[in-house]
Amino acid sequence: MGKCTCHPEKDTSFQCMKHGVFLCDECLACRDPQLYCKHRSACPIAFIEKRRKRLQRQKQPSIALPAVDRGTFPSGRVVKGHLGFFGAAQAEDMD
Repeated sequence: MGKCTCHPEKDTSFQCMKHGVFLCDECLACRDPQLYCKHRSACPIAFIEKRRKRLQRQKQPSIALPAVDRGTFPSGRVVKGHLGFFGAAQAEDMD
């Protein structure tokens, strides 16, 4: 166990193998996520940070796109859908 680099009053067992610093739960994040690290595949800090980000994404509400009338076939069948990411119609056949 060591003392957190940013919070010396906190004891922690998380140590960055690349930089050799200790990080508490509050500071727990990869210091150089864009740079190569030979320890990353076995790094508990990178694993916990990745899991936290995934949980945050899951908690965010998904945005529902409104359905719009995309046209009517001669048979009278109406096609409704929503505008996709690039504005293209992603139609659903509505009987």
